Amino acid sequence: MRQSVAHTIEEKRRQQNESAEVKRKGTLKDVEAERARKNDVRRQEAKKAALEKKMEKRVVNIEIASGLVDLLLDLADETFEVVCSNEEHQIPNPEWRQFINIFKAGKKVSLRNVVQAPAASDESANRTSLSIPKDSQAHDIQKQFWSDPSMLCFYEFLSGSGAFNIP
Repeated sequence: MRQSVAHTIEEKRRQQNESAEVKRKGTLKDVEAERARKNDVRRQEAKKAALEKKMEKRVVNIEIASGLVDLLLDLADETFEVVCSNEEHQIPNPEWRQFINIFKAGKKVSLRNVVQAPAASDESANRTSLSIPKDSQAHDIQKQFWSDPSMLCFYEFLSGSGAFNIP
């Protein structure tokens, strides 16, 4: 009888050890699964942050490219007008150098003859005027007139005509 009691006690210990081992292994698997899930979440957050940063850079690059294209088209348009008005159908070198210097400064060539009008009063200074300062950039001018409905009409005109009319 002693042997059967000892045998049952050993059997109970072995079962308890096995159940403890199963619980420990299950806990380890749960811990590993939780770590893997947390690592996946961190990776996804890092990817999302990298994508947001990339999109911010892309927006800046698109704005820069858009401004450059605007300046190039303005230069081409002015050059075409000068060439058409000239009997030799060529642009004189000094005028071409002037165009290039204006372009390098980041300004529109078509605005080379626009002069700044003197401000008449404080009220007129608060309003948006059509006079453009000599040192203004094309992007600044665009910002100034962005909310003007005529700017939208102008962009619609450009998108439906000429080189912008892409099928």
